[in-house]
Amino acid sequence: MYVSRFCFHSIPGKTDAVEQELKRLANLVARVGGKNIRIQRTHFASLGSPDVVFEQEAENLQDLENQIQKVTRSTDFQRSTKRMSRLLWQSPKGEIYIWQQELALRITLRRKSSSSLRLKKSGTGVAH
Repeated sequence: MYVSRFCFHSIPGKTDAVEQELKRLANLVARVGGKNIRIQRTHFASLGSPDVVFEQEAENLQDLENQIQKVTRSTDFQRSTKRMSRLLWQSPKGEIYIWQQELALRITLRRKSSSSLRLKKSGTGVAH
């Protein structure tokens, strides 16, 4: 699993407008198959941290690349980019992460399932 993240630094007083533009972007991404799209707004942060973060997940890099190409070719995206550029004090920074948590979660679930089965078989009737 991959997580694509874009970090946005808004001009003071423009964070609401950036968030609204990212909601439009989220709709575009969802239309081309993007999954688990999140918009996160900073509540407390260190100096220099982004004001808003846009994330989406993809099973593999090819899917992510295809989605990005479809979105960036659309006229809706081109218009949104022009509106967004007036709201930011620097260009958004993009990152792609490999999501390691999924592996840890699968291992934890397997362990819990195994112990639940053992408890049931031993006749305790306790399920976790």
